[in-house]
Amino acid sequence: MNTRTHRTIGKKSHLALAAGLMLACAAPQSFAGGPNVTAPAARSATSPAATEPLLDQIIIQYKTPRVEEGRPGIMARDMPALASLPLRLNRLESQAQQRGLSISPLRRTLRGAEVLRLNRKLTEAQMSGLIADLIANDPDIEYAVPDRRLKIMAAPNDTLFPRQWALQEDFLGGVNGRKAWTKSLGQGVRVAVIDTGYLPHPDLRANLIGGYDFISDLENAGDGNARDSNATDPGDGSATGACDGSPSRSSWHGTHVAGIVAAVQNNALGIAGLAPAAQVVPVRALGRCGGSISDIADSIVWAAGGTVPAGGTPSTTNPHPVKVINMSLGGGGECVRPLQDAISFAVSRGISVVVAAGNEDQDARAVAPANCQGVITVAAVGRVGVLASYSNWGSIITLSAQGGEGQGGVGVVSTLNSGALGANPNGYNYVEYSGTSMAAPHVAATAAMMLSRKPTLRPSEVKDLLKRSARPFPYYCYQGCGAGILDADAALTLTLGGTITPPAPVQVNEAGPDEWEVENNGSLATAQVLPGAAAVKLSGSIFTRHDTDYYRLTVPARTQLTVKLAMGSMSNFDLVLYDAAGAQVGYSNNDLGVPEETFVNNLTEVARTFYARVRFVSGLRGGRAGAYTMDFLQD
Repeated sequence: MNTRTHRTIGKKSHLALAAGLMLACAAPQSFAGGPNVTAPAARSATSPAATEPLLDQIIIQYKTPRVEEGRPGIMARDMPALASLPLRLNRLESQAQQRGLSISPLRRTLRGAEVLRLNRKLTEAQMSGLIADLIANDPDIEYAVPDRRLKIMAAPNDTLFPRQWALQEDFLGGVNGRKAWTKSLGQGVRVAVIDTGYLPHPDLRANLIGGYDFISDLENAGDGNARDSNATDPGDGSATGACDGSPSRSSWHGTHVAGIVAAVQNNALGIAGLAPAAQVVPVRALGRCGGSISDIADSIVWAAGGTVPAGGTPSTTNPHPVKVINMSLGGGGECVRPLQDAISFAVSRGISVVVAAGNEDQDARAVAPANCQGVITVAAVGRVGVLASYSNWGSIITLSAQGGEGQGGVGVVSTLNSGALGANPNGYNYVEYSGTSMAAPHVAATAAMMLSRKPTLRPSEVKDLLKRSARPFPYYCYQGCGAGILDADAALTLTLGGTITPPAPVQVNEAGPDEWEVENNGSLATAQVLPGAAAVKLSGSIFTRHDTDYYRLTVPARTQLTVKLAMGSMSNFDLVLYDAAGAQVGYSNNDLGVPEETFVNNLTEVARTFYARVRFVSGLRGGRAGAYTMDFLQD
């Protein structure tokens, strides 16, 4: 049988992976669909806004000044160090002719650089090659750069773009999308979204191409047939509770994920995808009760260009090969051989496979395909750049991306439908979904943008560039959140050969304590040692419900140690004191948001060691939400 799809944030799945895989998003508590909308005119992936800019001008600065012809006062002895423009043009022209080009001067800048024009426009790669030749053959060139055209940094006219915090913002949890769009829109790259299928949403369908339905179980498919070439989503809800006994709404999950990747931009409608000139190949593998591993494995192989059996026909091959696969799905258990073999096949064909880490607030090693080899495993952060409370974590996380806060917080708006079971008029998710399902397609879209500019990138290189360009977490991430937070603009900068300077992480608390928490301090043996001053103020943070922090300090003879703990109004952490043997000697656990205080007396004639422990009970955690301060007072 197949597993049930996720319906709530943090819902645990203890079913074996062999039973199937499920969505890796968290559905909202309520839903508001959009009104009827008119389909926009199809936007070609080769339209001017989507094509690579062509260049025909170069700016060259020389190390020595230019000599004007016939200028008086220039002595013969000065000529070796100086050059006239015609002499310099001759050198440039010689190199240009080898590429079938000619160069003519336009003007000088106020700083004395030469602006030159070519007789025809070049691509970015062609211009880079020409400039490299010019510099290599003239040591007097200080620098040479393309004379690009810059444009107004206006927001797209998509009506819901103001709600797309993930794309707009270049700090904390944002993906820096607006800057990334000046480098790439993802043109020429196809992304397979292996999910619940798609709806022909008017804000998405111009960027949809091909697709296939790989659900082989007729009852689970819900569309009246098994495998076929129609990847349309009939809905995965059930009025009777066919999967686990509980009626459920349709998620339209695949349409939501596809919109994050490549919803049409600048059509005065709805949202913009992060890679709005990329194309999505929808692959339906998840039905009413999730999807079987065998169907998902076939979906991966087909998306990667392999030939697999199809219902009613001998075989089927994807006529629209992809460079990226997104799987916002998962289930508990190991990465079994059929799943790993399919992923390895895709990677061997140069395809980057992006997967969601899962939403169970557990180590992602317990979830497949997040724990498979060769994938890019994505955890989720919210708008403030803190690991989301529902997100899985651990050493296998590649990086974190924009998934939304969860628990009624700010999520990710995208294309959706209002139908409880079958499809109604298409709209948008105004309540906004949250989940690693939403984080993964941000990474998949970024990979598409990178491959659009540098198609020769191998999957390992895509993964490495994403990791090296990730923005540091603004607050310490305790459990293992990968290399940092996805920054699409930084990833493209590195892809194009540039350099980046990541911002320094923000401290958890700006109050100026004497000490900051230093991980890993999760046991008596690894407790952080504090100075023996009469008064010490410390700042730390609880990052998950599994986090616990220990501090060790030495208390002089005949001295009382008082420890105070303060946290946010929506957090409840308790405070425990232990002696050197690990026996409890003090304890405080008040209500939510109420400060804790306890003490211990050293009545002996010698100094003694004590430990203070901060432990999560309930409420908020993660970065600033889980921040606390402690006062250690000795008298």
